[in-house]
Amino acid sequence: MPKELNFHEDVKIDPLNLIEEWNNQSVLYYDYEVEHSKREKDKELLIAQASKLDRKIKIERCEIELKIRKDPEAYGISKPTDSAVRAIVLTQDSIKKLYDEYFDIQERLADASYEARALNAASWSFVHRKDSLLNITNLYLKEYYATTVGTKNSGLDDQVTGLKTTLKKRT
Repeated sequence: MPKELNFHEDVKIDPLNLIEEWNNQSVLYYDYEVEHSKREKDKELLIAQASKLDRKIKIERCEIELKIRKDPEAYGISKPTDSAVRAIVLTQDSIKKLYDEYFDIQERLADASYEARALNAASWSFVHRKDSLLNITNLYLKEYYATTVGTKNSGLDDQVTGLKTTLKKRT
């Protein structure tokens, strides 16, 4: 089961644990991209629902307009002008209900779009995180971070040695 996503914690880099950070980088990026894809799918499904409901509204409006034009007196008008017919159509309970559903879908679509954009931004943050990891690793390999002579720097020296050894083996 995938872990709960916590962007502000996941994006942080522990410079004292670079090997673990590198191991987690691709998994974190993947997890956020999967969530982003799920939100995009939700958004696309809502767009399809809205389109289907829009078509249903148009059909219902046409059916009501035909009924009004066939028997205008039943709707309280003597002459079925376009403006009178449109006004009566909008007061019908079936149309009101369909429009309520449509606006509810539009609200959910706006929320889904926001979530998709936010997760897209989070995914891009992990691209930047990878670049930061690469820069930090290069600085350690070039011994940019100085250590006090005769002391260990909380395991940094061991990590630098390990990274150098790993890179030498790969080349």
